[in-house]
Amino acid sequence: MVNNITVSFKVWKNSKDYVTRYKAENKGEKPSKVSVNGTNTHWKYWKDSYNRVIEFKRKNKKYPLTVRVTIPDPPKPVADDGIVPVYHFNQQNVGKGYAEYCCGPTSALICASAYDIVTPNNFLSKAYGLINACKTQIGSGTVPNNLVNGFNNYFTTIKMSPVDFTEANIQKYVKKNIPMIINARMSPNFGYRSFNGGHYMTITGYKNSKVGVSDPHGFNIGRGYRYYYTFNDIKKAVSNNGNRPLWVITKR
Repeated sequence: MVNNITVSFKVWKNSKDYVTRYKAENKGEKPSKVSVNGTNTHWKYWKDSYNRVIEFKRKNKKYPLTVRVTIPDPPKPVADDGIVPVYHFNQQNVGKGYAEYCCGPTSALICASAYDIVTPNNFLSKAYGLINACKTQIGSGTVPNNLVNGFNNYFTTIKMSPVDFTEANIQKYVKKNIPMIINARMSPNFGYRSFNGGHYMTITGYKNSKVGVSDPHGFNIGRGYRYYYTFNDIKKAVSNNGNRPLWVITKR
């Protein structure tokens, strides 16, 4: 499974400048990986984006406003005391109009991957099944109660339960390799410049007194894997979106 990220041409051009410098410094040799807004992709995927940019320029006499780049799905990490091992699924890979509205089910599937129930091979089929179970709506997303009830009806070996939103709970569950979901209001602090609505994300880490968040929509802002925030930043964002609890995903 691979993921697509979409970045502005200005951001993409930084990667082109890097490739130019690398070739100049290495006798024309191509880099094996290229970073696009903080996300690494293989050379062949970056070259594909380059070819599409050149073709767009040839046909339209101008550069595109945005560029799509394919990145490979990373391997599931090894667990340690500060990381819950999960796959970082991208909600924008879900079609049928749900891409911008299925952050809840996608966050839940990231959590389920900690138990090897969901993998890159079955992600899409599980996504559509869970979207249906959670009554996710195009245009409005997923109501919290529907997310919990839908998840618990859809999966038979794991369950979603609310617990108090505290730093101590986050630290405790991460240490036990148990993932959590939060529902927070986005802001520039989370990389979102034009979106300030509610958004589901998964907590999958706690290190050096910072909370590791796996954002199902983060690929387009260069935060597609695990990004660390202070607990106070997370707490403020959760408080600004209705002060909802942590939802932990555990074995039944």
